[in-house]
Amino acid sequence: MARLSLGTGLLLAVLFFDGIISHPSIKEAILGWQAASVLLSDKRFAGLDIEGVVFEEYSGAVFLADGSATVDFLGATEGLIVPLGTRNTFKRYLAPAARVDTINTLGKPYYAWQDLRQDKFGIDIKVESNTLPICLRPQLLVKLTTT
Repeated sequence: MARLSLGTGLLLAVLFFDGIISHPSIKEAILGWQAASVLLSDKRFAGLDIEGVVFEEYSGAVFLADGSATVDFLGATEGLIVPLGTRNTFKRYLAPAARVDTINTLGKPYYAWQDLRQDKFGIDIKVESNTLPICLRPQLLVKLTTT
């Protein structure tokens, strides 16, 4: 049975992404867009679709268990090619919150609690989400590097 993809996504480290969007041919390709100047200067901009290929800036990182540092998932000159719109390629698992009242329950996308402060002068709001996105077919992911 054939597997279909609706497109291709490129997750690119910040430096890699900046190199792509500042390249003269890319700038020329998006000059016709009404918001091109905003897109090129806005550092929060995270995606650019050119002929069905979606370029996204990716800055995911994780804290080391001892809290001493963070480790980036992609190096400064790395990227990842990802198929978009496929079935059974990615799955998101949910875990319960780290509280006694959620033990042995199914995970939810978000948890939120409000607790009255001991001094009775306010409310503490706590929010938690425990998701684990998994690629079930890692052979479909292709690593990119640039110099």
